[in-house]
Amino acid sequence: CMRGLDSLEVAEGFFAKCMELKNEIVGGTISGKAGLKDIATDLGIDAVSIEKLNSATHRNNAGYNCPYPAYTYLKYREAPTAMEMLGEAEPGCLVSNIAGFAGLNSAGLDASEAIEKCYRLGIYPAAAAKILADKGASDIGAIEAIAADGNIDEPAPWPIAGSPDKAILGVSAAFSTAIPPKGIFANQDMDANEWVKKQATASILGIDPVIMLMTPEITEEKLVELIQISGENEDFSADDLKNIVSTLIEKSA
Repeated sequence: CMRGLDSLEVAEGFFAKCMELKNEIVGGTISGKAGLKDIATDLGIDAVSIEKLNSATHRNNAGYNCPYPAYTYLKYREAPTAMEMLGEAEPGCLVSNIAGFAGLNSAGLDASEAIEKCYRLGIYPAAAAKILADKGASDIGAIEAIAADGNIDEPAPWPIAGSPDKAILGVSAAFSTAIPPKGIFANQDMDANEWVKKQATASILGIDPVIMLMTPEITEEKLVELIQISGENEDFSADDLKNIVSTLIEKSA
């Protein structure tokens, strides 16, 4: 929280460097890609879930000033292609959790409606999907029973063949299990340690953790340069950043 009447000063050259990096990202690995469908396809989510997602997609949204639209708005109470207001107060919902969507679809539910129900009840969709699958339940009402029970603490595994999520938890359990457990688009060979380092870096510098997994353009060298400019500290080095990241990982292990 900040209060005051004066303006905030930004280091000279910082915005220009940020825009330079953003333009490189937009024209790089993510060029031509958008939404959860492309992320799901690259991760190896099952084709049935991807087709279900695609059939209900109305638009793809990005967070503020984010170069990749990683959220997909699904319309399932009216035609997803309709752009005009058709009178339906709540035609769908915005989805950001592809693991939950795929899990609910595989459990035999209408994934679009089921994921909205999870959001309304405050339940992590992927965890709900695992519980439903274990119980053999395939109706929307069963989600309400899960919410009433409240026993949904265990992280749900990602529905990806050979997923390294368990290896990641062996390094650190401090970072969100909602984030894909592997590189996206260009970082397929990322191991558990590298994944944790990227998530720690994202946490420290306030970078979207998913963007860190899909943009090889965000290099350590460029991050150090931005830190030097923003903090007006030319002595800050790559070793300094590594030490900060290592300390966070050690404390979170």
